Amino acid sequence: MFTLDEKAEIFLTTARDLAQFTADEAELLGFDVVECSQAGVRLMGTLADAMYLNLHLRTAHRVFFALEEMYIQDVEDLYSHIKKMPWEDLIAKDGYISVSSSVVNESVADPRFVNVRIKDAIVDRFTEKFAQRPDSGRETSGVCLFCYWREDKITLYLDTTGKPLSYRGYRKHPHKAPLQETLAAACILSTSWRGREQDGPFVAPMCGSGTFAIEAALIATNTAAGSLREEFSFQHILPYSEKYKSIFEGYKKEAQEKVIPLQVSIIANDSDERAVFATQENCKLANMSDIFIERCDFTKTPLPKDEGIIMMNPEYGERLGSEKNLELMYKDIGDFLKKDCAGYKAYILAGNSTLVKQIGLRTSKRIIFHNAKIECRLLEYILFRGRLKEQV
Repeated sequence: MFTLDEKAEIFLTTARDLAQFTADEAELLGFDVVECSQAGVRLMGTLADAMYLNLHLRTAHRVFFALEEMYIQDVEDLYSHIKKMPWEDLIAKDGYISVSSSVVNESVADPRFVNVRIKDAIVDRFTEKFAQRPDSGRETSGVCLFCYWREDKITLYLDTTGKPLSYRGYRKHPHKAPLQETLAAACILSTSWRGREQDGPFVAPMCGSGTFAIEAALIATNTAAGSLREEFSFQHILPYSEKYKSIFEGYKKEAQEKVIPLQVSIIANDSDERAVFATQENCKLANMSDIFIERCDFTKTPLPKDEGIIMMNPEYGERLGSEKNLELMYKDIGDFLKKDCAGYKAYILAGNSTLVKQIGLRTSKRIIFHNAKIECRLLEYILFRGRLKEQV
């Protein structure tokens, strides 16, 4: 029998460079972090805690809940152990399962074979006990398992998330080279801006599909990051409908009651008509109708006179354009910041160190992030009013 109501290890996987952001989030949600590493964050909790984390975390990738630890010599030993576990308590006879793994063991040449044997063990148990078996495959549309195997130790997790947490549910119109939602949230959380009245406006020139603006609005209104998702994989386990559905519905109701009105201006603009359309549609899906959206060049961005922040993710010259063609645009970014943005802090997610030099401003902070495989720097520029020496 699986002990889902007892505390077990919860492992929060993250994209590269985001683990500390996830650890900070977990602590703010009331959890004690046991370990924060490059791979992710470890803490202790129940399955209900894992559901709560899925709903609220902004920067995590997936939430794994440990079902069992075992010491295994080879794949066939693993098959025997898995087959003895009471999967009929967790998975419907006509359900669906998927298995993924991370394996470092000299007896395993191909980790995919581990996935196959775990599936075999589960369906063979069903076939022998009930003459009926769940379906299986790669899709994360049912019960998801994850096997973490190092030397002779295996931790078998229930992947309570399924499709990664970056899939919020609002971005049906991604436009080109979209920024992952979890990375956008981390960029915003790396600043002091939280959408309070004293924080001032949030401005996203070059808004693309609106990810920066929408993530800023979710933070500013205290909207749970997972509140728009259609489903999580934990909703497919048998005990969910019997017991956990009411718990999760309670979490969602509680989260909705904590949503607050937007207190500051959030502005998104782009010169590309398709980007403006994508942002408009995504804002509707996110229930963020208060975001001001306009089609215009970034140099014509309608800036409120209050002090706030500007966040941009210009093209890097690796995926969308050549460096030569982008040099003038980066110079224009620098001119725009110098001439029109006094009093603001500007943040540029830069994936090309050569092009960034064209901005011509001194950075006050640099944070390393990875946008897919591209190493980036989130560059902070403090745009003083008047002369710099007058501010010192």
